[in-house]
Amino acid sequence: MVQNLHHLQEPLSMIHISADAIDARPPADAQTRTVDARLTFTPVSAQCPFFNASKHNVFHKRQVAIPSAPEITAVESTIDNRLLEKMDVGPSRLAEDDAQLFTAPEPLQGAPSSIDYDEAYAFPDSSEDECEAPAGSEPISIRIPNGLLVSPRSYYEPFESPRPLMSERDALRMLLPQRSAAEDDFLELRLDDFAVYCDTEHCPNEMRPLNQLGTEPTLPDLCFDGILANGEGQSAYVRCVSIHALPLGNYGRESTDSSSTRDNMWLQSEQSAANGIYYKLGTPAVEYKRFFEPFLWVAGLAKYFVDFLDAKHAEQQQVTIHHFQRDFVAWLVAAYTASDRVEELGTWMSKHPRLDYRAAVNANISFLYKEAVGVLGSRMTDFHSLWKEVLFCQKYIPYPPHTNDNRIVVTQYIYDCFHHLPFKDLMEVVGFSAITKRQRLDLIGQRQSPTFCLPSDRPKPAELHSIGPGDTISTARDAAESGTLWEKEAARDDQYDDLWFALVQGVSVDSDGHRVFEVIWYYRPGDTLCGLMKYLWPNELFLSDHCSCGEASKIREDEVRRVHEVEFGGGPETSKEFFCRQVYLIEDKVWVSLTQSHLRCCHTNDTPVPDGAEYCV
Repeated sequence: MVQNLHHLQEPLSMIHISADAIDARPPADAQTRTVDARLTFTPVSAQCPFFNASKHNVFHKRQVAIPSAPEITAVESTIDNRLLEKMDVGPSRLAEDDAQLFTAPEPLQGAPSSIDYDEAYAFPDSSEDECEAPAGSEPISIRIPNGLLVSPRSYYEPFESPRPLMSERDALRMLLPQRSAAEDDFLELRLDDFAVYCDTEHCPNEMRPLNQLGTEPTLPDLCFDGILANGEGQSAYVRCVSIHALPLGNYGRESTDSSSTRDNMWLQSEQSAANGIYYKLGTPAVEYKRFFEPFLWVAGLAKYFVDFLDAKHAEQQQVTIHHFQRDFVAWLVAAYTASDRVEELGTWMSKHPRLDYRAAVNANISFLYKEAVGVLGSRMTDFHSLWKEVLFCQKYIPYPPHTNDNRIVVTQYIYDCFHHLPFKDLMEVVGFSAITKRQRLDLIGQRQSPTFCLPSDRPKPAELHSIGPGDTISTARDAAESGTLWEKEAARDDQYDDLWFALVQGVSVDSDGHRVFEVIWYYRPGDTLCGLMKYLWPNELFLSDHCSCGEASKIREDEVRRVHEVEFGGGPETSKEFFCRQVYLIEDKVWVSLTQSHLRCCHTNDTPVPDGAEYCV
């Protein structure tokens, strides 16, 4: 509402807020138009007051603070016809039973011609005279939806009960005839305009659905407010009546009652149950409708659920939660296709988004168990294993017995990563089982190693003077005192932390007559995001996209320490000194699988990938 008022291009002339009775109505001859399903314009002849507030309701500096919906019952403003055209007034889609239309009290005199948010205030006890409104002015009224309330209307002030307010005892004395002690027939009263709620510490008088009755041990007793009526036109309004039972009828496929489950719902308090009196559920209160309509679907689920258990028990078949994935719907269709209730079944099923009812059963399992025991009895209900799966959770493996051994079971790799820390005594290394080892070996045997094309005339590692493209060489890493930008921290248990590795791309001779190499640098795990952690495979190298083509300083032949054998696309089980199966992209700091094209840097890789080259996955 506040946002809609802020968007007006011209200031409102007057705004009026009052706290009238919740069921007030506009004049019968008023013409109404609605803006945004909340703002109703009613033409009047008298000018409205600028502001009328009660308690702590504030409209100040274009902000409205409303502590609760029923406390504010009307907002009216004088707006000229030009302003109405700018607001693009449209028809209201707010249902009549979802909101109440409120009007303001008698207007006050002396309202300013424009809104002065800092100075002009008027209160309900003002005694100013009426004043005439300018021609063409229309007020704004707020329609407050009762369907958004959290508590019943009776807990908002001011509240006037629609019928005489009585205690339950007095209401029963008035509505029911005197009976002798020998009479055992039950009596029925109709309960309308009802709302069910419970009073908790954190959520006082909060409305609740009826399927929560008796299903949560920590939940206080549910209570109801409503109108009790007999068939003779007598009625009374009762408040805070504790609910003792929720009898539901229409169970069983053989039931001769053609009415639906909705027509077979009653409430009982302790007092009414002791006297054989049932309160038949009629129309809920407007604010309680959003709780009652979902309960009707759950009640239908309980009816079909209990009938399904009964049918499966007759076949001596235990029902599990998996029966509600497909079998439940198939049984419903087969059982009710030829029945007079097939239309009722179709309406009920259309309100569920899927044919799998496992989630619905699990969400309402406590209520379903209560209904099943009440209809079938404990013995027939407990015949099914469904309850052990989702209610009592007895189908699952119990926790192992508690021991004093608080050590954490870890693999050898995890232990090696953390054994230098103070909590190493809390870790227990457990090796792989025989089955896991066999599966691991089978998986390794199925792995297809990719093939890579390298120059066929590559020299042996010992022939340093014959180093050529495709060879992997190592050189001493720069000392810290050299001022190099490529400093390196030594990772734990890294025996190669004093070397840089490189893949030779080309060979040339510098001005001093020394052979120099263009290379692509390898990265060790310590050079990547792995940092100083213990890496699982110490013999793995990561090829990178970092080459020496743009560097002024090249590796000279006399700086090479060794030539190493590397299996490209290999794995930890390689017979060579190192294996390389991934490429580390230094800008993105990510790894990608090694391919044939990665073996040449981007400055010299102008040849197509050879046929038959495989990718490392």
